[in-house]
Amino acid sequence: MAAAAIRRNKARIRIFSLNRRSCTAMLPRQCRLFGLPSPGMARATSAEIGFRFVANRVRFPERTFLNRHFGEFDVRRLMVASAGFLAALAVPAFAADPMVDVPMTAPGFDWTGYYAGLQAGYGWGQSDISGTEGEPFSASPDIDGGFVGGHIAGLWQFDQAVLGGEADLNYSSVDGTTEAEPGNTFGTDIKWFGSINAKAGYAMDRTLVYGIGGIAFAGIETSQATGTAFDSSRTSVGWTVGAGVDYALTDKFVVGAQYRYYDFGSEHYDASGDFTDRDQDVKLNTVGINLSYKF
Repeated sequence: MAAAAIRRNKARIRIFSLNRRSCTAMLPRQCRLFGLPSPGMARATSAEIGFRFVANRVRFPERTFLNRHFGEFDVRRLMVASAGFLAALAVPAFAADPMVDVPMTAPGFDWTGYYAGLQAGYGWGQSDISGTEGEPFSASPDIDGGFVGGHIAGLWQFDQAVLGGEADLNYSSVDGTTEAEPGNTFGTDIKWFGSINAKAGYAMDRTLVYGIGGIAFAGIETSQATGTAFDSSRTSVGWTVGAGVDYALTDKFVVGAQYRYYDFGSEHYDASGDFTDRDQDVKLNTVGINLSYKF
């Protein structure tokens, strides 16, 4: 068996020798491996095979097909050469790609969302009362006082522009009286007021400066005391406009300050008994602070 193995190895070395003899000395199986005609059908030199093996480097380990036929040393060279070729092809592709701008900072606060919260503040204004029948009269009590209430809002941000709506309702202690003559006192009392508004502002990250305006309504009482007393309450409807600034303390809590002007219009009151029917026109200014939660 040993003598047969030596003869086989010698035959293989003869096949891959460096001379330029024809391929006719190859065994039929080796000719098929290299894509050459069988002996006697064509002649091919080692130059046509396209590669050369040095006889003392030829190894035939039994692990894989490539190592059996091409040797371990040359397989490693083939892998390195292939990797370099693929890298060379990739360089022009990366060079051709355009530059892409990557944001260097995280985006700012997003004002888009729904809000609910509380507000409180101080209001001042004037009420004009005038008689509409009988002997004419007029009185203009100054009014002032505090208020507290709640609000809901929805905002949508477009770049730095912020648009939305807001509704609020307040309990009020804004009132005042004046004497037209001794013993004849006229009074105005705003029991509650609210509004439904459009809101538009300009956002600077966590700061929002805005204008606001819409329909205003209030429950307003008129009164008169001349030994006997008269009072009547009506719901007045008018308009409001204002401005404010909000600041986002966190992603959920927003604080702010706001100024509003209200014109509740003129409302007619029917008197009873010895009192005279009248019109009452109320105007109000308010300043307040607010705290909102963003959902």
